[in-house]
Amino acid sequence: MDRTTLTLTRAAALARSAWGGALLLDGRTMLSAFGDRPTKSSLIVARVLGARQVAQGAITAVTSSPRVLVAGAVVDVLHATTAVGLALAARRWRSVALTDAAVAATLAGTGWWLAIRAHRRS
Repeated sequence: MDRTTLTLTRAAALARSAWGGALLLDGRTMLSAFGDRPTKSSLIVARVLGARQVAQGAITAVTSSPRVLVAGAVVDVLHATTAVGLALAARRWRSVALTDAAVAATLAGTGWWLAIRAHRRS
């Protein structure tokens, strides 16, 4: 992986970890900002998802390879898909689920782009 791609990958991993950290440490504010009235269960879900984002960001930063980027992107696509399903199935969660889906889709797209860039430049 060339130096620029590695820098971009680590910046994306840092952004992911920051997002996850915000969900993990202040889920109530994050959920409220996206239209949810936080409940005990929604705070638990936010914290679990936040922990996953922090872990994925750390793994990506430490093990920056096209394979890791693709695996992360696949996880993000699955995450976005389930969030859209939740938005369709439960009106109460629609706003926060669609926001979550948009973030997951953005992270997936970034991961795919970085994986392709890393593969082409190796």
